[in-house]
Amino acid sequence: MAASIHPDYQTLGLTFPANLTLSTPTVATWPSEVLDFAPLTASSSDDNRPCILFIPGNPGTCLFYIDFLSRLQEKYPDHRVAAVSYAGHGIIPRVVERSAGRDMHFSDCLAGQAEHKALFVSSLLQSSSPPTSLVLLGHSIGCHLISRFLPSLPSSVNVTDTFFLTPFIQFSPSVLSQSMPLNLVASAPLLALRAILQSANALLSASSGYTGRGLRFLLGAAGGIKNANTLEVAAHMAVTPGYFRNFITLGHEEINEVPREAPTRAILEVAGRTNLHFLFAGGPDQWGPVTQMRSLLRLVRMGYIGKEVGGRMVYEPAIVHDFVRDDEQIGVVVDFVEAGMRRTLNAGPLYPGVRSKL
Repeated sequence: MAASIHPDYQTLGLTFPANLTLSTPTVATWPSEVLDFAPLTASSSDDNRPCILFIPGNPGTCLFYIDFLSRLQEKYPDHRVAAVSYAGHGIIPRVVERSAGRDMHFSDCLAGQAEHKALFVSSLLQSSSPPTSLVLLGHSIGCHLISRFLPSLPSSVNVTDTFFLTPFIQFSPSVLSQSMPLNLVASAPLLALRAILQSANALLSASSGYTGRGLRFLLGAAGGIKNANTLEVAAHMAVTPGYFRNFITLGHEEINEVPREAPTRAILEVAGRTNLHFLFAGGPDQWGPVTQMRSLLRLVRMGYIGKEVGGRMVYEPAIVHDFVRDDEQIGVVVDFVEAGMRRTLNAGPLYPGVRSKL
């Protein structure tokens, strides 16, 4: 078995698993990065399997999570594992260009991004070999997108489990420190981009004599990115101007549109369709702080959210919000997903995280 990688991605320095297909089908007018890991076990109809579908956080490209998804595939060799990037987000110019015929509604606002994901799920389910069931995983703002599109899926779609991994589903005081600079940059993203890149190039060239090598060193040392594929993707994102513009535009939308109060109704709607699991990070995590878990547990005790949801909330201080930057943290999150899916099947113990004592 050999990986099937779109030609535009073959020279970017990434390492791809042998069972991966990387393509850019058009979804809602945008060519969209799609990762599709084929099942590792043989079958007469390999595509008619349960599918684990991942919705990334913002940076918006599923390539940021290649090794995380590959580890999930190893845990679940009988499953298909897939992921879709955001409209307008990626590491090659063709998928981020705001060219004629592309609808900015899908790239620039959360409602449009949620519709984009719903359309992708619909295409998956209407394919010649649709999955028998879905497990949804979201990271950060990807959890918010799932909460928007999952209730709209037909009732015939069997979503057995949904995992909110370090979720950004509620605006909290800790996000205020991020909102002012983001609002400022969003007011003139191209000017900000030019200033940032010029400053970075001058700094890195002076310190290393080679901007590409220096950029990777900076991202690894200052950004704490230890995973090789994640580091390479981050480096490509940093020098793709169109990506930066779309990232800032959507990020500005996030901090202005994510609910200020606990999204009780959205949680209830999702929990009514699936087994909902929450994983909160240490860090501290400014986007999904553990205080939000405490607030949700209070709502459980008050009867607004079911006890079965509260029983699947875990605080894991061993990880940070962007856990994908570190191989050990990736393993912790994969173990959490495995424990949650085993619990649904009544086939294993609870994940040994900190729960209701918070």
